[in-house]
Amino acid sequence: AYKTPSFVCVPIVHQGNMLGVVNVGDKLTGASFSEADMQVLAAISNQIAPSVENAALYRALEERCAAVIQTLVTVLEAKDRYTSGHSQRVGEYATALGRAAGASEAEVENLSLASQLHDIGKIAVHDFILKKPGRLTVEERKLFNSHPSIGEHLVQTLDFLDPVRPIIRHHHERMDGGGYPDGLRGDAIPRSVRMLTLADSYDAMTSERPYRPAMSPAEAADEIRRCAGDQFDGELADVFCQEVVLQNGARRAGSDALSGR
Repeated sequence: AYKTPSFVCVPIVHQGNMLGVVNVGDKLTGASFSEADMQVLAAISNQIAPSVENAALYRALEERCAAVIQTLVTVLEAKDRYTSGHSQRVGEYATALGRAAGASEAEVENLSLASQLHDIGKIAVHDFILKKPGRLTVEERKLFNSHPSIGEHLVQTLDFLDPVRPIIRHHHERMDGGGYPDGLRGDAIPRSVRMLTLADSYDAMTSERPYRPAMSPAEAADEIRRCAGDQFDGELADVFCQEVVLQNGARRAGSDALSGR
């Protein structure tokens, strides 16, 4: 139903590629746009075209860099059947929690990317420690606990990952201050970190390990509720159990029914 007495449209073209269009309507004077107006808009279009092209190229480069790192994580997880697919599942749980908790689309996107990269630091931890079926020694635990800070260090030269570096570094912090590497407490832990911590812990609990069987979604939810306030953010833990765990349990039940289990 929109109508305008004056309208002008100028393409944004760079090196023969159509990148977009500048549309301008409703000249303030009420008059029609003139040839001089067209020339001004064409000049503006010519000025912004290289920037638009460079932005697109930079975005493509960012995506390629992220894809390379994600491939490294996939290779790392593929070496151990117990952790295969872990980062992808954590991403699904974390983004589902983010949307249920009212996070912005930018926050959800950062959660997704951080989930894919949160364990990248394990590349520097020996397989013997990662796959050890028994309790780790004090020295082995120290080496294992270094993986979040190593992960942050590995991506620090990639500027576009600035928003996710704190999530990578702090995903093993606890609300009571008993986590690592920095012992952050309560609100000092960024909200996105608290979301990923829940997703990461839930997938760990519901996945089989060499030293224990997998928990059911209901058992994992009970454990999350028990640790709410100490290990996990209480409010987010409630949202996670109500929104994410129930959906995951329903999907598992459907999958088991289809497979005849």
